[in-house]
Amino acid sequence: MKWIASCLLGIGGLALNSPVFAQIVPDTTLPNNSLVTPSGNTFTIDGGTTSGGNLFHSFREFSLPTNTEAFFNNAVTIDNIITRVTGGQISNIDGLIRAKGNANLFLINPSGIIFGPNAQLNIRGSFFASTANSIKFGDNFEFSATNPQNTALLTVSVPIGLQLGTNPGNIVVRQSTGLQVSPNQTIGLIGGNLLLEGGMVKAPSGRIELWSVVNSPVSIVTRNAQLGIDTAQPTTNYGDIQLSQQAIADASGVGGGAIAIFGRRISIGEGSQVLTITQGDQPGGNLTIRGSESVQVTGANPSQFTVVASDTTGTGAGGNLTVETGQFLLQGTAYLSASNLGTGKGGNLTIRASQGADLVGIGFNRVEQFLTAILLGQLRPSDRPGGLFVITANGAPAGNMTIETSSLTLRDGAIVFAPTFGNALAVSGNINIRANSVDIVGSIVGNGTSLGSQGASGNVTINADRVTIRDGSLVGSPTLGSGRGGDIAIDASDFVEVSRTLPDAFAPTGIFNNTFGTGRGGDIRINTGRLIMREGGVIGANSGGVVASQFFTFGGNGGNITIEARDSVELSGAVAVSPERQLQGIVTSGPGTTTFSSSPAGDLTIRTRRLTLTDGGGISTATVGAGSGGTLTIEASESVEVIGKSQVGGVPSNLVTASGRIDIPQLVARGNGGNLTIKTPTLTVRDGATLDVRSFGVGNAGTLSVMADAIRLQNGGSLNATTFAGAGGNIELRSRSLQLLNNSRISTDARNTDGGNIDIRTDTLAALGNSDITANA
Repeated sequence: MKWIASCLLGIGGLALNSPVFAQIVPDTTLPNNSLVTPSGNTFTIDGGTTSGGNLFHSFREFSLPTNTEAFFNNAVTIDNIITRVTGGQISNIDGLIRAKGNANLFLINPSGIIFGPNAQLNIRGSFFASTANSIKFGDNFEFSATNPQNTALLTVSVPIGLQLGTNPGNIVVRQSTGLQVSPNQTIGLIGGNLLLEGGMVKAPSGRIELWSVVNSPVSIVTRNAQLGIDTAQPTTNYGDIQLSQQAIADASGVGGGAIAIFGRRISIGEGSQVLTITQGDQPGGNLTIRGSESVQVTGANPSQFTVVASDTTGTGAGGNLTVETGQFLLQGTAYLSASNLGTGKGGNLTIRASQGADLVGIGFNRVEQFLTAILLGQLRPSDRPGGLFVITANGAPAGNMTIETSSLTLRDGAIVFAPTFGNALAVSGNINIRANSVDIVGSIVGNGTSLGSQGASGNVTINADRVTIRDGSLVGSPTLGSGRGGDIAIDASDFVEVSRTLPDAFAPTGIFNNTFGTGRGGDIRINTGRLIMREGGVIGANSGGVVASQFFTFGGNGGNITIEARDSVELSGAVAVSPERQLQGIVTSGPGTTTFSSSPAGDLTIRTRRLTLTDGGGISTATVGAGSGGTLTIEASESVEVIGKSQVGGVPSNLVTASGRIDIPQLVARGNGGNLTIKTPTLTVRDGATLDVRSFGVGNAGTLSVMADAIRLQNGGSLNATTFAGAGGNIELRSRSLQLLNNSRISTDARNTDGGNIDIRTDTLAALGNSDITANA
C-alpha cells in the first residue's frame, strides 16, 4: 500500500548524524547567568535566574558525554527548572541528568536532542525535553531559545505550553534504559520527528507524552496532580514518530499511568511495547495514540511481539486504549489489548480510522491452532498471537471493543477476540464494528466464554454497507461454560456474503454461535439487502457440534437464527473437504441449527423477497441428540426456488428439518424433528431438489407446511416426509395451483412405523410425466 511505503520513507529521514559531544556551556542572556563547574565527570550547574518557584537556565551548548553527569544544584524550594539551549547545536546526552528536591525539569533545544544508550534521569519531578522554540507562561511571557532576551524580570507563573517552530529538531532515544522519572510523575518528549531506537521511556503510574508537532503550540495542563499535554487542543501540523528495535514506553504501576502519542505517521514495530498496565488497586490511565495520517503496529519475529496494552493485572480498573488515525495497520506478531487479567474492570479498546483499517495476521494455520485451543479448553488468557484483544479472566467485567472505519479488512489469520475466562460471573465485552465495508478473509472475529467459565459472553455487532466473510473465516460468540453465549447481529444495507470454505480447513467458513457448555447459545440476526452464501459458506447456531471430526455432544439450548433480506437470499455450492479434517466430507452452503445434545436446537426464520437455492445449497434444522430440532420458517414475498444438485457430490439443494442426519450415522437421534413452514406466492422445486421433514432415529419427523398461490415440482423435484422409527411426518399443502411434472413426487414414507398424512388443498392439481403422490407405511 502506498501509505505504508510513504510512512517508512518518512521515518527513515529521522536519523541524525552520529553524536559529536561538546560540553555544557552557558550563554549570557539572563540577568543572572548560569554557571557550570566541571569536576571529574560531573558538571555542576549553579546560578541561573530565580523568579518565584521557577529557576531559569540558558546555555549555548548542552551535551553530556558518556558516563558524565549534569547536576542542577538548585534550591530545594524550586518548583520548575526551565532550561534552554540557544547555540544552534544538537544536544547529545549520554550521561546522567540530576536535580535536587522535587523540581520539574524542562529542557528545550530547537536544533534537536539525542539521548544515547547511557542517558539517565535522577529527578523527583517531571521531565520535559522538547525541540520547541520557546516555553510559554500564563502571563504571555515566552522563554525563547531562538530569540533569547536579556529580560530584567522573568515570570513567576507556571509553564503553560510550548511553541514549536516551522522546522523543529528531532528527538532520538537510542538504546537508553534510564529515561525514567519517579512514580506519579510525567516524562514528555515533544519535538519535530521522534525516534525511539530500542530506548526505554518509563513513568511508573505517571504520564508519558510523545508528541511530534510542527509550527504549532501545545498546551501544558495538570490532570490528577500530574503534568501533561492538552489532547483537546486543535493541533493539525504533526511530524512522524517511530518506535523500533524493542523500544519501550511504559507507564505501568500500582495505578496504571497514561500515555499519549500524537503525530502524523506513527509506527510501532520490531518488538516495541507501549504499556499502561494497572498492577495494583488504583485505576489505570488511558492510552491514546493519534496519527493524523496513519498508525502502524507491526511485528515480524514470533519471539518478540509488538505490544500496545492498557491491561489490568490488579484490582484497579484498567484504562481505555484508543487509536485515532486516517489509516490503521496491525500486522504480524503484534497486538493491541485492553484486557482484565486481574480482578479489576477492563478498559475499552477503540480504533477509529477514517480512511481504512487493515489487520493482517501471521497465517491461517495459526487461526486453526487458536480455535482448537479454545474448544479443547487449552487457551490461556495470555495467549495473544496477534490482533485485537479485550479479555476478562478473573471475574470483573471486560470493556468493549469498537472499530469505526470506512473499510475494515482482516486477512491472513488476523484475530479480533473478546472472551471470558475463569470461574467467576464475569461478562465479556461487546465487539462493535461500524464501517462502509467489512472484508474478513481467513480470520476470526469473536468473543465467547471459555471452558468452565460462569460468565456471559458479550455480543458481536457489525454495521456496514457490505460484509464479506470468506476463505475459512469465522465470526462467532460461542459459550463453553455456564454463561449465556452472546448474540451476533449484522446489519448491512447492501449485502452480506459468506463464502469459500477451504478444502483443508478444520471448520467451514461461517458465522457460528454454538454452545458447548450448559449456557444457552446466543442468537444470530442478519438484516441486509442481499444474503449470499456460496462455496460452503455456513451460518450455524448449534448445541454441541463437530469440529475437526470431533463430536461435542453437550451444550445448552441452541440459539435462534433470524435472517431478514430485503431483496434476496441466494444459497449455492458445495465444497469437498478432507474427511480427516471435517467429518462430513462435503460442506454445503446455507444456514442451519442443530442440537447434538439433550438441549433443544434453536429456530431458524428467513424473511425475504426471493429465496433461491442452487447447486446443493441448503437450509436445515436438526437434532442428532435427545433435544428437539428447531422450527424452520420461510417467508418470501415473491418466490422460493429450490433447484438442482451440487456439482460436488450430487447433494440436492434442499430445505429440511430432521431428527438424525444421514451424514452423521454415528449419533442416534432421540429428539423430535422440527416443523418446516413456507409462505410465498410461488414455490418451485426442480431438477432433483427436495423439501424434507424426516427422522433417521427414534424421534418423530416434523410437519411440512406450504402456503402458496402456486406450487411447481419439476424434473425430479420432491416434497418428502420420511421416518425410520419415530412417528411419520405430515405434509400439508395450501395453494391455488399444484403442478408435478417429469418424475416429481410428493411422498410420506415410514419404514418401521406408521407413516404421516398428506393433506392437499388446491384449486388445480396436475401430475404429469410419471409424477406421483404417495403415502407409504
